[in-house]
Amino acid sequence: MPGGADHPACHNPRTALEPPRYCTFCARRLVVQVSPLGWTARCSRHGETASG
Repeated sequence: MPGGADHPACHNPRTALEPPRYCTFCARRLVVQVSPLGWTARCSRHGETASG
């Protein structure tokens, strides 16, 4: 299924730990900060999300 959501290479343990890059509400690019303890991702319109 080209371009589908069931792409097997996208579903692995490493990608589960990756921070989001785009806001799920408005698709704006997020400001992402990664630290040894996790990550934070901030949308200019919708606020901050954190790991864990």
